[in-house]
Amino acid sequence: MNEKEFAHWLEGCSTEQIDSIRSLRNLIRTNTRGLEETINQGKWLHNYIFYSVDSKMVYAVAPKGKTLTTFHMMPYYGSEELQLKYQSELEPFMTGKSCLTFKNFTDLPYKSLTAIVKKGTKNFLEHTRS
Repeated sequence: MNEKEFAHWLEGCSTEQIDSIRSLRNLIRTNTRGLEETINQGKWLHNYIFYSVDSKMVYAVAPKGKTLTTFHMMPYYGSEELQLKYQSELEPFMTGKSCLTFKNFTDLPYKSLTAIVKKGTKNFLEHTRS
């Protein structure tokens, strides 16, 4: 997705959502390689930004309501190791097995998310490609 498409997609989001989504985008792009960034047009999680490989969603990001942001993490979902290690820090934000919902990105445990994205993406891609 190019910058113009991304900026258009952000239209209508609150200031907190824009800041949070930009921060998540930077976190994912800085700590992964080879993920395709698209706006999902499918039935499930429609209009979410998907970070995927070989048509498999790895991460999904979207505004939720008027002020919240949601972040789905398949590498976290598929890793008991990551869940055990980071569960207590993420619990206040968890709304599903691998989904965080929050108002401000700065409230999240940044170091833990970075570790999940770095290690989790690598392990997830190795597992899905084997």
